[in-house]
Amino acid sequence: MSPLRRIAKNFGMVLSGSLAITAMGFFALALNTRALGIDDLGKLFLVQATCELTAKLISFQNWQSYTKVGADIEGRGSLKALWLYGVALDFAAAAVSALVVVLILLFAPALVGLDPETARLGLFFAAGMLLSGRGTSIGALRLLGAFGWAVTIDVLQAVLLLVNAALLFAIGASLSAYLITIPTITAAASVLVLLGAWIKIKAQDDNKKNPRFDRVARRKFLTFALGVSASGTLNAVRQRGEILIVGAILGPAAAALFGVAYRVSELFSRFAETARVSIFPEFSRLVAAGQFSQAMAIANKISKWATVIAAAAFFGLMVAGTSILALLFGPNFGEAQPMLLLLAAGSAIYASTFAFTSLVQITFGSWRFFAISLFAFGGFCVFGVLGPLFFGLNGAGAGAIANAVVLAALSRQSLMRR
Repeated sequence: MSPLRRIAKNFGMVLSGSLAITAMGFFALALNTRALGIDDLGKLFLVQATCELTAKLISFQNWQSYTKVGADIEGRGSLKALWLYGVALDFAAAAVSALVVVLILLFAPALVGLDPETARLGLFFAAGMLLSGRGTSIGALRLLGAFGWAVTIDVLQAVLLLVNAALLFAIGASLSAYLITIPTITAAASVLVLLGAWIKIKAQDDNKKNPRFDRVARRKFLTFALGVSASGTLNAVRQRGEILIVGAILGPAAAALFGVAYRVSELFSRFAETARVSIFPEFSRLVAAGQFSQAMAIANKISKWATVIAAAAFFGLMVAGTSILALLFGPNFGEAQPMLLLLAAGSAIYASTFAFTSLVQITFGSWRFFAISLFAFGGFCVFGVLGPLFFGLNGAGAGAIANAVVLAALSRQSLMRR
C-alpha cells in the first residue's frame, strides 16, 4: 500500500471517530450550558483552561517524539525500551503539572479568575492530571498502525462524558459534580490508552530477536521532545491562554462566550489535527528513508484538498454561525458570532497548511519548528491582547489569525528553500 493510501486509510478511521467525538462533545456542551448557566459554565471553562494550559506548558507532547524517533529505529532498536522512557517522561511531567495547578488553585485562584470555593473544587481536576501521561502511548499506537485502538478509546471517553452530562442535567447537579466527574472519566481513558500501548509494544518487541536498546535514540527522543515541548508551550498559551486573557479583561461571562466560540471553531483545528496524526507516521518514515520529495508532493496535495474544505466550512459559519450558536447553546450565545469568525479564520488557515508545518518539524527538527512558532507567537501576543482590549468581544480571537498566518508563511518558505 502506498504512503498516500495509508494516510487516507488512517485519516478515514481517525476522522470517523473525530466526527463522532465532536458530535457528542457538542451535545454534552449544550447540556452543560443549559444546566449550569453562563456564570457556572464560565467557571468550569476557567478550571479546565487552567489545568489544560498548565499541562501543555509542562508536558513533552511525546506522541510526536515517539513517532519520529520510533520510525528511525523501527526494525533494529527496542520500541519497548523507548516507550518506557517516554512514559516515564510523560508521568513526571504530569506530576509536576498537577503540583503547579494545586499551588495556583490554593494560593492564587484570582490569577485565573476563580473564587476560592470553585478553586478548591478544581483540585479534583488537578488530581486527575496525575494520570494524564498518555502522549508516548498514543504515539506508539499510531506508529504501529493501531489507529483503531486509540480512536475507540477516545470515542468511549466521549460517550461517557455525554452520558455524564445527561445524567447531571437530569438531576440538576451543581457545578461541583461536574468538577469531580469530568476528570475521573478522562483519567480512566488515559489508563486504557496506556494498557493498549503496552500490549502492542510488547507484542512488537517479542517478535524480534534481541531488540537493542539504543542510547542514541533515547538522546534523540529527549532532544526532539524538548523542542516539541517548547513549541507546544507556545501553542498551549495561544489555545488555552486566550480564554484566560478574555476572562481577565472582560470577565467570566465573556470567557463563557469565548469558550463556546472556541469550541465551535475547533471543528477546523480538529479536522487538521485528525489529518496531522494520520500523516505524521508516514512522513516520519519517508524522511527517515531519504524520500523528502515524495513527502513534499503529498503535502502539496493534502494542502489543496484541505483548503477547499476549510473555505467551504468557513463560508457556512459566516452564513449560519449566529443561528448555530443560538440553537445549540441558547439565545444569549449568538453574541459570540464575531469572535467565532475570527477564531474560525485562524483555524481555517491552519487547517489548510498543517501538512507543511508537520513536514518542517520532521525534516528540520523540532527546534527549527520552535523558532518558526516563536515568530508566530509574537503575532498572537500583540493581537490576542489588543483585540479584546480595544474592541471587546468583537476583537477576541484576532491573535489566532496572526499566529496562523505567520506560522503558515514561514513553514512554507522553509520547505521551499530546502
